[in-house]
Amino acid sequence: MIQKNELKINNLIIIDNEKHRPTDNGKEAKIISIQEDAAGLQLLEDNYGINTFGQFYKYLKPIELTPEWAKKLGFNIVAGGISYDKEKLCLYFGDTILSNEKGRTYFNSWAILEYTPKYVHELQNLYFALYGVDLSVS
Repeated sequence: MIQKNELKINNLIIIDNEKHRPTDNGKEAKIISIQEDAAGLQLLEDNYGINTFGQFYKYLKPIELTPEWAKKLGFNIVAGGISYDKEKLCLYFGDTILSNEKGRTYFNSWAILEYTPKYVHELQNLYFALYGVDLSVS
């Protein structure tokens, strides 16, 4: 479960509601509205905004940030695959010469986090805080 205060519009999550939304369970969605007890969602596979619905926060699950997700979000592989860059933001996954076992996050060549964000929405929020624009699937 993700807490409401961790989310913002356009964050990406996974629907985890096998009982009430079995056909959408496990699918990736984008937050399109934030209410007191639930979020408005649009499935990522829905390019036309037709399939929108609400979902209680207890049925939202974070997407684990992986190198594959970094690429989906527009990061480029550099340094022989040990880092992923987008503009001045650089992610190191796992133990490398420039990071520790938790990874490391650099901005403008300065280490700003002694880890790589664990989830996609955390990276989206960090990117928004640094650049003032949303980080979305390329």
